[in-house]
Amino acid sequence: MKVLIVGFGSIGRQHYQSVLRVFGEQPVQVALLRRRCDDQLDILQFDSVSAAQQWQPNLVIIASPATTHLDFYNQFIDVGSVQAVLLEKPLCADVADIAHFSLSTKPVALGFDLRQHPLLNALKQQIVHSSLGRVLAIHARVGQALPTWRQSEDFRLDVSAQKSLGGGVIRELCHELDYLLFLGFKPVSTFATTGKSRWLDLDVEDSAYIQADVQNVSLSHGIVSASISLDMVSSEPFRSVQIDCEHGRLTLDFIGNTLTIDQFGIGIETTTGQLETSALDQQLRALIESLGSSALHPDLCSLSGGVKVMKWIESIEKSAESGQRCEVSYA
Repeated sequence: MKVLIVGFGSIGRQHYQSVLRVFGEQPVQVALLRRRCDDQLDILQFDSVSAAQQWQPNLVIIASPATTHLDFYNQFIDVGSVQAVLLEKPLCADVADIAHFSLSTKPVALGFDLRQHPLLNALKQQIVHSSLGRVLAIHARVGQALPTWRQSEDFRLDVSAQKSLGGGVIRELCHELDYLLFLGFKPVSTFATTGKSRWLDLDVEDSAYIQADVQNVSLSHGIVSASISLDMVSSEPFRSVQIDCEHGRLTLDFIGNTLTIDQFGIGIETTTGQLETSALDQQLRALIESLGSSALHPDLCSLSGGVKVMKWIESIEKSAESGQRCEVSYA
């Protein structure tokens, strides 16, 4: 197996380590496609797309800035040797790029690895089986100070902090949008406000507060109110989702790795997740399982799923700019 990693920033390095762990003793060759090769790295490197194509990779992991995703994807998806592509999230920086991604029968997954969290799947089963009755409201929250995200000398130079590279809290923390879709909740309309703190002094938004009317058609629960808060400024990291139901409350703490089920009048039960391997490793294994299959692994986000997230982001940004509630259109 030949694995090509496009981009070698923070997430590219994480994917490199993930490939080594997942393949273990199995034969695998790994190469990098970068703007400039680094002689200090003991890894095969290419500085041109054509050279990387001639290497005939089997799996391509695109971990470059979102502004480059479309070009790299289209340059590799039709290469004969390529069996699958993993695109880091978000799908792209510009919503207009959506229409230009080449369709393919090959497995294509978006890097929403939070889907691999075992407790998120347990939460999904609680919702699917309506264990606590009808869902009434959803509250999703995530926050962490940007300077603590990566080991950068200057966080202002990170992709997350630069509008020209597709940064900003809405795109950087769009896992929350994806996992709500994964749980079965499709946004109908949305309202949002965004902010820029004096502390970080970035050219992108570092906080976003979103309200959405969402619908789970398969459960016929009608419209459900969802509130989503995203920030890159909180001193103490947090990430959680709370599902309020008729007969109880479901709370998933991603950082604490717990799922708490509060059955009103009966009692509280807390489950701790069993994280045997990293989410990135599980995501890669799921993609490898999809090779040669007509269907993508159900726990992975497809290209069309990535489009849905971008359409929601488009509506959020329109709402924040106009101050009006906006419909979420998938046309």
